[in-house]
Amino acid sequence: MLKNHKYFIFLIIWLSVIFTLSLFSFKIDADPKLANEDKLVHLFFYFVLTVLLIKFFKKEISIDLVNKNGLILGIIIAFTYGTIIEFLQWAFTTTRSAEWNDILANSLGIIIAIVFLKLLGKLQKS
Repeated sequence: MLKNHKYFIFLIIWLSVIFTLSLFSFKIDADPKLANEDKLVHLFFYFVLTVLLIKFFKKEISIDLVNKNGLILGIIIAFTYGTIIEFLQWAFTTTRSAEWNDILANSLGIIIAIVFLKLLGKLQKS
């Protein structure tokens, strides 16, 4: 079923990083250098997550239905994961809060990842 484990390993690590940083507080003394800096972090995290998910489905899964629908599956899973994380922040933490703008930033990261992969695919074909 798995052709190779490279993307799978990075995917599990990245999911764990997002989970840990989203649900646990770490004392950071530095003030943000940019307004809404945390939204850029959300965008970056979900950009990387989407790329890893799509690459995992397209390169490492040998089931045709999954392989052919890797883009859609990557989008759905990345968006769902981000939404679940926001719910968990709202329901189970006192130091974190759920924000619609976080879901928006996650979604923007997903969209940029799709555009990036489409452009990369076109560049590699030419």
